[in-house]
Amino acid sequence: MSNYKIKTGVSEVAKILTYLLIVIMITAIIAGLISYLSAPKGMYLNYGDTVVKENTDVAIMADGSDNVFKVANTEGFGSYTVADCIVKVVPNVDEQHDFEFTIDGDETVYKFSSEKDLTSAFCEDYSGNGIKIASDGTFVLSTEKVSMIEILQTVYEGKKVILDQDIKDVEFGQYPYFALSVTSPDGKQNLKIPFRYYYDVVGVELDKEVIVF
Repeated sequence: MSNYKIKTGVSEVAKILTYLLIVIMITAIIAGLISYLSAPKGMYLNYGDTVVKENTDVAIMADGSDNVFKVANTEGFGSYTVADCIVKVVPNVDEQHDFEFTIDGDETVYKFSSEKDLTSAFCEDYSGNGIKIASDGTFVLSTEKVSMIEILQTVYEGKKVILDQDIKDVEFGQYPYFALSVTSPDGKQNLKIPFRYYYDVVGVELDKEVIVF
C-alpha cells in the first residue's frame, strides 16, 4: 500500500512538472512570436531608446539642442551605405491644419502642404541635399524656430512671410506640422515620421469666472 502511494505521488508530481513545462514552452513561443511580429522590418529610425517606424509621432526639443536620430534597415542597403540615404523635413498637415501664405512683394499665394523642403529651419549649414548622415546612420535635428513665420522665413532666406495668423510653439506641441522624410539610396523605400515640438507645461492660469464649487 505504501509503495502504491509513493508511485501515485511521483506520478502526480510528474504530471504537474509536465504541465508547467508545457505552459513555459507555450509562453516562450507566444513571447517569441510577439517579439517577431513587433520587430521593425525594412527601414526605420532609432530616436534615443525608441524604435520609430512609419507614421510614428515623435516630439523634438526646440531649444537649439541636438535631437539625434539613427537610420537603420533590417534588409541593408546593398552596395550603398546608410549615409547615402536622403533625409529632409517636409510639411505634415491635413486639410484642417493646412494654410496659405504670401511673401512680401510677391502676389503669389503659397500653400503650406505644397512646400517640398523645410529642412533649412531644422539644421545648420544646409546645402539643399538633405541632412548630413554619419557613417553609422546618425543625423541631427536642431532648431530654435518657435513660430511658423520664423521657419518659412528661414526657408525663403529671410524674406518677409505674411500669414493671416502666425502658428507658434504651443500649437507645434499639439499637432505635428512637420515630418521627417527618409528615402533609401535607391529611392525604393520612403519613411515618413511626423514630429511635433516637446512642449513642457510651465504653469496653469485659472479663470475665476468659470470655477464651479
